[in-house]
Formats: sequence, structure tokens, C-alpha cells
Amino acid sequence: MSPHRLCLSADEQRFEGNKSMNTTIRDYQNSDFDQFVKINEDFQDYLVVIDPLKRCRRLPEFGKRYVQRMVERVNKEQGKLLVAENGGKLIGFGTTVIEEQTEDDKLETVESKIGHVIELYVDEEYRGQGIGKQLMAELETYLRTEGCTVILIEVFSPNTNAYEFYKNFGYQDRMVTMIKVI
Repeated sequence: MSPHRLCLSADEQRFEGNKSMNTTIRDYQNSDFDQFVKINEDFQDYLVVIDPLKRCRRLPEFGKRYVQRMVERVNKEQGKLLVAENGGKLIGFGTTVIEEQTEDDKLETVESKIGHVIELYVDEEYRGQGIGKQLMAELETYLRTEGCTVILIEVFSPNTNAYEFYKNFGYQDRMVTMIKVI
């Protein structure tokens, strides 16, 4: 999972408007597949636009393959895939998995049960209504009930709104990945 797939608006921190009143947060179902492909394509298109190095892209086969891999990973790694639905339309989603530390990891870091939020996205039209907060809170609750002691999140550095959202949720900088085009 690449860290550039997380996207939120800074307005996500406010609870306003009435669209969110009709929004349901629920588990992903196989019948959501086509809509879920579309919202993931929208998400990737957004990342393509904000990428200052123009390294992100979305090829035609991206959506279906990405969703298939995501669902497989969630099932394999004790994860949770939530969708936000409003009027029968998927308007957001959040995905988390539980990662096992290797014996080598335990030699250099405190032994932990690691939850990893790999995706969080809310459609632009529905941002600023607390839907991202609801998704995040549900993902964190799931990870707590599964006994996780830490949660990892990666964020694409140009996505400063998502970064601030996570900081406001109590997340701290831990690692930085850098790139140089040669």
C-alpha cells in the first residue's frame, strides 16, 4: 500500500451541514464493489492532481485491481473495511489491517500489536461534515478491541489537509520517506 493514498479535507474536523445526518458508516459488502471501484478511482485522480512531482497516475485497470487487492489484504490481515453511504451512494471509506511484527522487528522496536490505517477518504462534496471523523473513530475502536497498542498511518506529503486531520486526531510524526527523481 503506498502512502500517497490518504486524503481528507481540513474541514473534516467540523460537524456541520445536514448531508451527514443521512450518512451510514457500515462494513463493506461485495455488492458495493462497483461503487467502491469508482470512489477509489476518484481518490486516485485527486492524488494525481496534487502530486507536485507528477509521479502518480491512474491507468484504466487501476480501480478494479486496487479494490481486489485491498479486499484480499483486509481479509488476510484481520482488517476492517468501512464505507460511508448516503442515499445509496458510497461517499467515503476507511480501511485498516493488523500487522504482525517479525522477530527482527522486535529486536529494534518495542513489541507491539500494530494497527495500520491504510486508507481514509471522503468525497469532496461531503467533506466538512464529520464523516472522516466518524470513519476514523470506528477504525480506531476496531483496532482497540482487537488489542492493538499502536496505530500507523502514512500520508502523502502534498496532502497537508490529511496531515493536519491526523495531527488533530493525536497522531505524531514518526518516519519520513523522501524521493529524488534522477
